[in-house]
Amino acid sequence: MRNRRRKYDLTGQHIGALTAIEPCSTKYEGAVGWRCVCDCGAECVKTTQQLIDVVKGKRSTISCGCNRNRSGEDLTGRIFGRLQVIRKATKYGLTKWECVCECGNVCTVLNRDLLTGHTQSCGCLEKENRKNMWKRKCDGKILTYGDRSKRYNERLYNVWNSMKSRCYNPNVASYKNYGGRGIEVCDEWAHNFPTFQKWAIENGYDPDAPYGECTIDRIDVNGNYEPSNCRWVSMDVQRYNKR
Repeated sequence: MRNRRRKYDLTGQHIGALTAIEPCSTKYEGAVGWRCVCDCGAECVKTTQQLIDVVKGKRSTISCGCNRNRSGEDLTGRIFGRLQVIRKATKYGLTKWECVCECGNVCTVLNRDLLTGHTQSCGCLEKENRKNMWKRKCDGKILTYGDRSKRYNERLYNVWNSMKSRCYNPNVASYKNYGGRGIEVCDEWAHNFPTFQKWAIENGYDPDAPYGECTIDRIDVNGNYEPSNCRWVSMDVQRYNKR
């Protein structure tokens, strides 16, 4: 039995942001189309099915495309998570908003990402969440190679291992400036990585810090590596803390 298409007369009907003018052909084979005028003044062609889906509530709205990824709502001044909207920054047809984060960074976020809560910071919130998760995993134990936070653990382990090498391994080039001068690693750290790890976490170690921005430094350059004499600083600070 031959399928018969139901015919709809949509002439003059206002559907979504479109007003149907007259039937016409479409680029889709076998699909009946309608020439429409959008509320913005532009003309476009939509299939009967696209228009009927709006009438039946199967899709929320329809337009010539002028409202795609856009919103007429002014978000200036509103706060979303850690972000406060400064101004609109539409680009390539996408509505974006320039925002300032609580940490001081300025970023541009898509309209839909703000309204849906997908983006709530410049990225600092996600970084803090990862760091806190890593702290919980690292509390008092050495992470195994199968642990999701392994890469953070390896970085800190290398710091600990290098610290001991320059104090106790004469074959290391920097030994003469450390072990060669009598610099040692305290017993609390020397044979116990979890103890060093716990101290690092509680005293400012940042596993996400760029290279050279979070290095271990002895406050007294003639003192040993021990909790009371160490801190986490950038290489620039270290350069000024020399003999």
